[in-house]
Amino acid sequence: MLGWLLIVWRFVTIYAWLGGPLYAFDLIKNGDKDLPAIVITSIPIALMLLGSAGFNFEKAGRLLVRIGLFGSISLLLLDIFATVCFLFYWPGYRDELLVVTGLAAGFLAALSYLILARTYLSRPR
Repeated sequence: MLGWLLIVWRFVTIYAWLGGPLYAFDLIKNGDKDLPAIVITSIPIALMLLGSAGFNFEKAGRLLVRIGLFGSISLLLLDIFATVCFLFYWPGYRDELLVVTGLAAGFLAALSYLILARTYLSRPR
């Protein structure tokens, strides 16, 4: 059961790029195909996905989960920034519903990763 939930969580995490990271991409982009901007805004998602692979390993798993914690916290900060900017200033580059559902997915994915990582790291070695 946990395996299926982790697969669903990974899809939600990938969808979370449409929230805070997409908003940050719109702010820093230098054209729609700006590869450095895409890479910079995708780093939190990639770190969380890399960290979720650590739940399956014994020795290297703790390091991977901690790396994923860094991605989770940075995604939360991006989502908080995008939410505040969305409430006070919305330039209207993207569809509002897409960004709002991406923000919800981002908050859900990051907070659930924090809970899973805390549970994984607090168990005895």
